[in-house]
Amino acid sequence: MKRDVVQAYIDQRAAQRAGVYQVVHDDENHLKINGHQYLLIKDYREGFDPEQLANRFSSILSKYDYIVGDWGHNQLRLRGFYRSDNPLFDRDHSVALIQDYLYEECNFGCPYFIIQNLEVAIPRRVINQKRSAHAPKEYREHQRSASRPKPRYRKNQEVTSVKNKHRPNRRKFVIRDKKKRVHN
Repeated sequence: MKRDVVQAYIDQRAAQRAGVYQVVHDDENHLKINGHQYLLIKDYREGFDPEQLANRFSSILSKYDYIVGDWGHNQLRLRGFYRSDNPLFDRDHSVALIQDYLYEECNFGCPYFIIQNLEVAIPRRVINQKRSAHAPKEYREHQRSASRPKPRYRKNQEVTSVKNKHRPNRRKFVIRDKKKRVHN
C-alpha cells in the first residue's frame, strides 16, 4: 500500500473516533471518561493529556483496575492491569508488574501516567463462565450434549480409531466424511 492511502485511512479512522470518548476533570486527581470515574494516581513528567487519552481510549480498557499510559515516538500507548481480587486477574496483567512494565517496555525516562478505574466493568461473558464452572456436573454434561450430537450419530460422518505411531498404547480418533454410495 502506498503511504498516502495508509495516511488517508488513518485520518478517516481518527475522524470517526473523534468525540466518541470524553474526558472530564472533576478536580485535580478525579476524572470521568464517558461517565465512569477514574483516579489519577501518578503523572510523571506531565504525561497525562486528556485530549490524547480521549482519542486513544477504548471501551475494552474499562475492565482493567489500573491503566498505564506512556508516551513513545509522540504516541500514547495504553495498557491495563488487574488487581488480584478481579475475576479477570491473570499474572501477566497484575498490578505488581506495573513497575516492571515501565522499566522494560517503555522508553527510558518517557512521560507516563497511571489512572485507577473506580468503576470496573466486568464483561457479562466472564460472569456467566464463572457461574457455569460451579454448576452441578449433570447440568454441565446436559449443556454439552444438547449443543452438538456425538460424532457417531452425526450425518455424513464416520468415526474410526487409528493407532498412534509414536505412542503405540494410545489410540486417536479420526472423524471423516462418509463417502456416498452410488447405486447402479
